[in-house]
Order: sequence, then C-alpha cells, then structure tokens
Amino acid sequence: MVGRTERWALAKRYGEFPSNRCPERDGTITAQSRRYSALTIPINGLHRPVHSSYADLDGDGLQDIIVCEFGKWAGALSWYKNKGNYNYEKQVLWNKPSTIKADVHDMNQDQQPDTVALFEQADEGIDIYHNEAEGKFSRERVIGFSATQGSIFPEMKDFNTDGHLDIL
Repeated sequence: MVGRTERWALAKRYGEFPSNRCPERDGTITAQSRRYSALTIPINGLHRPVHSSYADLDGDGLQDIIVCEFGKWAGALSWYKNKGNYNYEKQVLWNKPSTIKADVHDMNQDQQPDTVALFEQADEGIDIYHNEAEGKFSRERVIGFSATQGSIFPEMKDFNTDGHLDIL
C-alpha cells in the first residue's frame, strides 16, 4: 500500500501537482475536484506482464514493444508492432505462458535486433529469436535448464571483453 508521502512523491515526480505543496494536506484534492493527467494505454488485455523491452524490430523507424506474459494458464512472449499513433499489433513469438525476461541484442552480427528470452515452468531455458527481417523470427534454444533449478533474471554483457555477450 502506498502511503501519503509516497503518493505525493509520485505525483510530484510525474508533474501532476505543484512541487511546493502536498495536495492531501492542503485539501486541494477532493471528491469533487481531482486533477489527473491523461493516460494513454496502448496495449490492453495482457496476462500478467512481467517484463518488457523496446526496440525497432521491423526496421520501420518506430519503436516496438516486446512483452513477457507469465501466467499459470495464459500468456506468451509477444512483440507489438508499432503502427503509429499509439496503435500496436500483436505478433506472438512463443505461445506459452512461461516467459520471465526478454532483451534485445544483435546476436549474430547481421545488423538486425534479435530477442533473447528466459523461459520457466517446465520448459526452462534461454532462447534466441533471430530476426529474419520484416517482422519474421526463427527460434533457437541455446541453453536448457532442469525444472528443479530455476532462473529468474539473467544479464547479458561482455564480461570477459572478448567481443561476445556472456550470460550471467
């Protein structure tokens, strides 16, 4: 639960209220007069989204969204093609509710952004979705894990400076 101080800090951070007063203390927020900024939600109906990444996956100059939906029965690894004006079109990469995290890297140095995803729930491992251009991807399982081990948040960096990304 967010307390009064935290709510005021969030409102102050996002510019909804003047920075010199706390609206709950001075009575400027009432049931009759509320001041909220407009919010546009471009993607609705997600099933427990746990991670998202942003990149131009199809080369059209617009930033697309990769979403990991982790649920017991519903969810998927999907990317949402940016059609402009806050319109997105869902493209499913993997139709199973087990994706925890997805990052974007050029894994095969072809100048195309690839998606690297971590999966859980009995199909545990890390997959690369190679970008074949024009919104098409091919899946490659690179590491499989036992369901008894589990993983939560891999990091990909060139830790040993050999020019290749490492997984931690």
